[in-house]
Amino acid sequence: MSKNIYLVPHDFTAVGDTALRYALHMGKHVKTEILLLNLAASRADGMKASAKMDEIINGLELPSGVEVRKIVREGSIFEDIGKIARTENAQLIIMGTHGATGMQRLFGSNAMKVVTSADVPFLIVQKDTPLNNIKNIIVPIDLTKESLQIVNIAGDMAGIFGAEVHVVGE
Repeated sequence: MSKNIYLVPHDFTAVGDTALRYALHMGKHVKTEILLLNLAASRADGMKASAKMDEIINGLELPSGVEVRKIVREGSIFEDIGKIARTENAQLIIMGTHGATGMQRLFGSNAMKVVTSADVPFLIVQKDTPLNNIKNIIVPIDLTKESLQIVNIAGDMAGIFGAEVHVVGE
């Protein structure tokens, strides 16, 4: 059985914890490697983040077939999450969002900026997102190669969860 790779950016907040819980929940259904990612502003911040990541990972009760590996790098969420997902061959990025506030309502949320900078599918959760099985998957497509790859991944996820895929075209 091949392994699914989920990238979970974590900023040590409640929404990061929710994204990790969702990845673990999804991992119960298939063999999964979860890449827990923190992008630090500096080397010193990266060393602190690495220690925090170890605490988080050591405190997890992993379902059978699920592995968690940390990745701590200096970088920017807007530029590096997509690059790391591509380099690590991640099938899905599961990311928490705090929601658009203040000026973000006018200029767009940080989560949307990250989503548009990556070519890997996203699952976005908020702090209070319940751990439900996925029942509906909506896939916007066009005629690009990347779009067809996303349909394949959505089909795989639908098979795992017994979900329906709804394809929306231009």
